[in-house]
Amino acid sequence: MRARRFVHLHRLSFAAAALSAGSLLPLIWADRLTEAGRQRLLPACGAGFWLFFALELLTLLPQARLRPGLETVLEKVRIPWRGSVGLGALSFLKNRDALVCDGLALLLTAAVLTLYLCRVQAAWAVIPTTAACLLAWNLHALTNGRHHHLYMKIQKQKLHKGE
Repeated sequence: MRARRFVHLHRLSFAAAALSAGSLLPLIWADRLTEAGRQRLLPACGAGFWLFFALELLTLLPQARLRPGLETVLEKVRIPWRGSVGLGALSFLKNRDALVCDGLALLLTAAVLTLYLCRVQAAWAVIPTTAACLLAWNLHALTNGRHHHLYMKIQKQKLHKGE
């Protein structure tokens, strides 16, 4: 049960990261709205972003509480556990998933900087690129951390199916 809960929380944190970045996308159409429509859209997008970002962070707390017990379960079934020592946001290229997310984050950061340096102001170019960059950096932090390493071990051993 503990492994299954950990897996569901880990997946929920990825979904919340995607929803927090996706909540910025309606801003593309903000210039087509009336002033009253714009005044309703902007706070709604901001509230959606912060709500899903907070949900992402709140899913990390129960994962942190479940992790020590799962580490001992992994040791009992003789799976070598090499926990990461650093924070996910400060480490790079910890696994295959992280390699993709890190490469995407760096590529999208370069794209956002290019748009800024070229003074592109079109909402259809700036907002999706910024939202995708935000999502990539969120996924970078999630895939390089201790929880993702443990998640991959659980998935590999199918511990979440047997409980």
